[in-house]
Amino acid sequence: EAPNAYRLHVNECLVAALVPVLDKIFKTDGTELPIEFESHGRDNRLPGGDVLDVSKTVGWFTARYPLLIQDAFTGWPSTISDVKNRLRSLPNNGISYGMCRYLHQNLNGSQDTDLITNGLMTFNYLGQIDGQLARSDLFDICEYTVPYMRSEKSQRTHIVDVNMHV
Repeated sequence: EAPNAYRLHVNECLVAALVPVLDKIFKTDGTELPIEFESHGRDNRLPGGDVLDVSKTVGWFTARYPLLIQDAFTGWPSTISDVKNRLRSLPNNGISYGMCRYLHQNLNGSQDTDLITNGLMTFNYLGQIDGQLARSDLFDICEYTVPYMRSEKSQRTHIVDVNMHV
């Protein structure tokens, strides 16, 4: 009901639902928490309004970008409004951040670590998967745990990784 009542996108609703959890876990007295968002899609619009021809490409485009989220839960209306406004205020849905980050690195010869979220949490909304799989005879959601999804040698980059779909 919330997406229709507040005119939310599903990812905005899910992030707003995380705020009371973050408030209880991290208890940062109302400060903003940096969260690294990951988004996927086939958006071919570039900063400045140019359009990129993606007709001969395969797969999706991934954007990773940090965003500060107010962690103090002050009630649903204010939390939903804050999350919605912060996500919608991102220039070019976050894709500009990656461009600036890597261009900055190439111009300077070094990477500015202040631009990168410092290991608290990632949020990755994968979309509405069940409707697509319901129409497929070839693929289905696996009900089994898949061992070794990450190498044992891999180091975690964040304390919490949130990956979800509806």
